[in-house]
Amino acid sequence: DNDIEKITAKVRVLGQLEHEETVRLCRGIDPIENIEGKVIYHYLKNRDKRHELLFPIKKDEILIEIVKPVQGKNGRDCRGKIIKIPKVKEFNIPTINFNPKEIKKEEDEKRIVFIALRDGYVYKDGDFYTIKDEMEIKQINIKTGNVRGAKDANVKLEVKENNALKEAIADNMIVETTELIVRGNVGKSAKIVAKKLQINGQTHQKAKIYANNAFINVHKGYIEGKEIEINRLESGMVKGKKVKIIKL
Repeated sequence: DNDIEKITAKVRVLGQLEHEETVRLCRGIDPIENIEGKVIYHYLKNRDKRHELLFPIKKDEILIEIVKPVQGKNGRDCRGKIIKIPKVKEFNIPTINFNPKEIKKEEDEKRIVFIALRDGYVYKDGDFYTIKDEMEIKQINIKTGNVRGAKDANVKLEVKENNALKEAIADNMIVETTELIVRGNVGKSAKIVAKKLQINGQTHQKAKIYANNAFINVHKGYIEGKEIEINRLESGMVKGKKVKIIKL
């Protein structure tokens, strides 16, 4: 009615229409699509789930989100034909068990979220989740995957492999953490980024290391940092503000 009134008013004043006018005679009812239930593992985002086993998380980050299913509504076109929306898929909300001192649960009508209460590594034992600020692992290699995203968090990682014939951190691996203790060797083209670092073995000539404070037993690669102590330097490169080398 409003559109017609506007047009007739123009005709009365101008005596004619200056251009084509559009009158909306009817409007259909848009359908409302279903919201399907799903579980989103945010701590796995941007990571290769097939390989990585260590997942750094920061305080207040969402670990897991459960989206609740919502049935949509049918629509109707201008001819009265119903636009059908299928029945929402059946979805069972999974049980997520967790340590309430490390993870909190928040829920509303639309979703359930699990939020980290501190920095650390997500640790999963069955369906029970915890966050550890210290983790021990035998080796870091292609099976465990790279360790990324924890260089600015308050977490500690210890790599326990100390066999002189093996590598604690394998070739081409990347490790980023706040504090890192490597009991053994660092392999070829490995990259380490840490605030505090201890390497009890030796570094490969093509290894690259960046640390604020570092101790290396035998260094052959490249290291850059603030305070660096090296027990024995074997043709490696060192760039730091305060450097102490015991043996050359």
